[in-house]
Amino acid sequence: QWKDQENWLNGWTECGDEVNFRPAWTGIACSAQGQVRALAFDNNNLQGTIPSEITVLAHLENFILKNHPSLTGPIPEHIGDMRQLRQLGLYDNDHTGTLPIGLYFLDHLVFLNVANNRLQGTIDSRINNLSMLQKLILDGNDFTGHLHRTTMSDTQLKMLSLSGNSFSGSIPSHLSNLASLELLYLDGNQFKSEIPSEIGLMANLRSLVLDHNNLDGSIPDEIGQLHGLRFLSARNNSLTGELPASLEYMSRLETINLASNKLSGNILALGNLSKLKHLYLYQNKFTGSIPEGLMGMDRLEVLFLSSNELSGGIPSSIHTLSNSLEQLYLSDNDLDGEVPDAICQLTKLEVLFLDENELSGELPSCIGELTKLRQLYLFSNRLSGRIPSEIEQMTSLEELGLEDNNFSGRVNNGICSIGLTEFWADCNGEVTCPTGCCSTCCNSVGVCS
Repeated sequence: QWKDQENWLNGWTECGDEVNFRPAWTGIACSAQGQVRALAFDNNNLQGTIPSEITVLAHLENFILKNHPSLTGPIPEHIGDMRQLRQLGLYDNDHTGTLPIGLYFLDHLVFLNVANNRLQGTIDSRINNLSMLQKLILDGNDFTGHLHRTTMSDTQLKMLSLSGNSFSGSIPSHLSNLASLELLYLDGNQFKSEIPSEIGLMANLRSLVLDHNNLDGSIPDEIGQLHGLRFLSARNNSLTGELPASLEYMSRLETINLASNKLSGNILALGNLSKLKHLYLYQNKFTGSIPEGLMGMDRLEVLFLSSNELSGGIPSSIHTLSNSLEQLYLSDNDLDGEVPDAICQLTKLEVLFLDENELSGELPSCIGELTKLRQLYLFSNRLSGRIPSEIEQMTSLEELGLEDNNFSGRVNNGICSIGLTEFWADCNGEVTCPTGCCSTCCNSVGVCS
């Protein structure tokens, strides 16, 4: 049964009667001439298939059925008879089959969204007939094939989203012909190629997402021509080489995510990227020290550099990120030296991962000033001395990992009372942990229980 079927089959027409104060049926909007122009249902428990008779609504401009997991079957073949359609949204349902040929003759179509169904097949070259199309969203289906040169080249696309399908081949250079494109999502497919240098010609691009493909080669220097780009992500590929120097001139970038590739060389200073909020470069092969230039980013919220080959110390200038930094990940590198007192000034920090490095010396007692911290991982370093009792001031702390270090002495009872869900320590060795305090104890040979 529909969740909302107000006024349906109630004795008057679907468009209602304003003179007699009779409203239109729920989900329907009509023109002044009594023609049904819009039909829209969201999460209304529709079931079965879309009846072919829907195509008799020849004046329909907006047809939206979304969030109906029991709405199945194909998209009606004769949907092309609804020639006035401007918006067609059949997403988050359970439709099967292919895109019907008739769809390619809806030459007034501006918006097409069939995401998150079980559709398959290829994109027909006749999609070029949709010369007014601005948003094409096919996410979360099983579409296959290559993006051929003719595909979409004559449209006015501003958004192209093909995420989570099985498209293959190369990312075609002719996508640069889509001069109006602002949002390009090609993640979660099987594209296997280099990123084409022509990507730099897409002057209006604001978001570029290429995650989870089989891309290789280096990032083209021409990417730096995308001066309006705000979101750049190409994680989980096989990209190689160094970061292009032109990246430093993409001053509107807010997110860079190039994690889980094979990138190498030094990390760029990126000091010109004053709007950057999120920098994800983990699981690559970067070397050298953490650049001082990163410390000048007063909007940076997440700095994730784990699982590289970085060396040297944690910059003492890291305190300059105190107004913004919420998450700092430096795990699994070759960082050495002491944990600087400056890190205690990062009072907005919620996550701090410094584990699996070569850090030494005592943990500064001012660490207790990080009262918003939820996760603190320092395991597998060479830290020594007492475990600071000031940790008891960190009342938001949920997870604490201190094992595989050279700490000694008794854990303060106050630390045990802050409600840690996970507390790992060398309490089968030099550390004495009160009963019931440490959730996991490790010994001198790394055996934990």
